[in-house]
Amino acid sequence: MELRKDAEAYVWSQDVFNPYIKPFAYFCSFSAGGMVSPIGSVSFSLEGSFMLHNSTKNQHEGDSLLVTAKAFQQMVFEDYVSR
Repeated sequence: MELRKDAEAYVWSQDVFNPYIKPFAYFCSFSAGGMVSPIGSVSFSLEGSFMLHNSTKNQHEGDSLLVTAKAFQQMVFEDYVSR
């Protein structure tokens, strides 16, 4: 299905019809952030930058997902302050 709409303005959106995307969801609040993916979920404190929750199978997967979530947080913040 194609809606034939220009999505250029929506830089943080995902094409839900693309079967090749890696599914994930990033979330944040005033004091925490995190990410959900097929391997599990993690959340971290924005104040102390430590892990609050890890539902992955092992610490290595949790640490990897945590690095991705923190990188996403940094990119979103940099985009926000540049506008």
